[in-house]
Amino acid sequence: MSELIVGAARANITPPVGMLMSGYAARKTPAIGVHDELNAVALYLSDGETEAGLITADLIGI
Repeated sequence: MSELIVGAARANITPPVGMLMSGYAARKTPAIGVHDELNAVALYLSDGETEAGLITADLIGI
């Protein structure tokens, strides 16, 4: 039986207060605070032969 290697990570990707916000085309003023943090999460799996990775992010678009 082969060994399973697993890794996971999470990073806070919240932009600083004062940035313009995506998804608000009619809004002309920047953000004045943070309601919820935005995160990116990664998962890595390997059995020594096959590798797989998954990344998710709290984004409207890249």
